[in-house]
Amino acid sequence: PGAEVVLERSRSILGTVPSGLTRPCAGLLNIGNTCYFNSVFQSLFLNDQLLAGLFAALSDTAGSSVAPFPNHQFVSIAGQQLARLALTAESAVTPLKAVESSLFGNTRQQQDATELLRWILEQMGKVEEEQSLIRRVFGCQLGIEMRCKSCGHRASTEEWTSDLGLSLPTAAPQPVVGGRTPRLPANDEAPQNNSLEVPIPLPPAAHTPAPAGDPADTTVDKLTTHFLSPESVPDYCCDGCAQRGHTEKCVSVLAAPQTLILVLNRFAYDRSTQSQKKLSTTIDVNETLSLPIADGGNTEYRLFSVVVHQGSTPHSGHYYAVGRRSASSDPGWYRLNDETVTVAQSVAADFNGSLSSAYVLFYSRVDNVAAPKVVIPTKMAVEAILQDVEKEHVSQPSVAFPVPVSAPPDNDDSSNAPSGGPGFGAGFGGAWVT
Repeated sequence: PGAEVVLERSRSILGTVPSGLTRPCAGLLNIGNTCYFNSVFQSLFLNDQLLAGLFAALSDTAGSSVAPFPNHQFVSIAGQQLARLALTAESAVTPLKAVESSLFGNTRQQQDATELLRWILEQMGKVEEEQSLIRRVFGCQLGIEMRCKSCGHRASTEEWTSDLGLSLPTAAPQPVVGGRTPRLPANDEAPQNNSLEVPIPLPPAAHTPAPAGDPADTTVDKLTTHFLSPESVPDYCCDGCAQRGHTEKCVSVLAAPQTLILVLNRFAYDRSTQSQKKLSTTIDVNETLSLPIADGGNTEYRLFSVVVHQGSTPHSGHYYAVGRRSASSDPGWYRLNDETVTVAQSVAADFNGSLSSAYVLFYSRVDNVAAPKVVIPTKMAVEAILQDVEKEHVSQPSVAFPVPVSAPPDNDDSSNAPSGGPGFGAGFGGAWVT
């Protein structure tokens, strides 16, 4: 009977020419403070550009021109997990193998979602490599120019990054801790291409934040404009006149990414307490975003996922996501809260409070008119179906829809997590748009 089920599902799924997933995402069980992993992984699953490229590269017959993965073992496990999310008939599946093989392993301790996200992307490819999957999907090229207002001397460099870190409005100069910020050219450095693999903080007071409490500067659009605006660099010594305090840094986008990741820098190191402090500033998240390009044009983006953090530190509280498929025309949103997937009232319905804060934003380019063809390799598809069949024969559920498994609470503030309600059941999974 199990083999017959596999054949039946394989014919219905693999016998089509898929052009996009109809479901937003299945749930992922919380196996011990793994909400940070679940929210990131579910957001990546919503990215049709990433899935199309990843599955093509993992296919035995793809003949893909994508550069080899730096960590093929993890990418293979992650790919199998993504295939399971796409094809499962269960309302939620376990991420155990992917968690165990990831950066932090299965330590049952809360971790920072952005640290995990960057590590996952680095295992799939280095953004500075032209043929890497990460360059093709997330690669954003920045131009950094240091201009001396005293003598007119200029020093410039270019670099690639997979995300942009946006500083939030605050009353004092804000140290950059949580996001990637363009590296300042050294005084004796010639222009060259540089990576942003390791976040490098700016010198103290180098980043001039927006005035605290200014409502005009609490939208993602304004924060992005602020990121690209000239800012004073008091401690930078000009090569031309050897003076300090007369240089400004100008950042421009030379090449816009297919998927734009914006990290809101909510965590800064507090020297007085020797710990990270969360900035709970409420930010209005724009569902559409226009990114200025150096050539004078603009690239338009559409929001498709938000990783939300509840709590006071990046290593405590609770993470969940609010999202929709990146290539879907469906205007609706879904709350992806570990194993529970429910319809959300709006993208910002759950993170307008002081504890719930938008943390990582995923935007897709609107000029990607045709939805990418997401084709799961046959071996992965059959394995994903077999996992469902094995579970069905072992558990023999007595109800029509699987009941979400209760997850252990996260370190703190878990009582403030959004109520999920009943998740999507068996009839919600494994379908394609043809």
